[in-house]
Amino acid sequence: MAPEHGIDGSIDRAVCVGSGPCFVIAPGAFALDLDMKAVILDAASETEERLLEAAAECPTQAIYLSKNGSSVYP
Repeated sequence: MAPEHGIDGSIDRAVCVGSGPCFVIAPGAFALDLDMKAVILDAASETEERLLEAAAECPTQAIYLSKNGSSVYP
């Protein structure tokens, strides 16, 4: 059963360099597309802790997380 944390995410593709910690830490939520940029697959498939860890490990801080319209990360 998927977590019900209610976190949504977005990625600033202009700053994403495709280095990969996001999809290594939370592979259900993140992947690389054909442009070698991160995309969000299904944030609800990962725990809130993994999403936050993935965002924190992004070297360019390209991941933004929100919950109910309020910023959770950064």
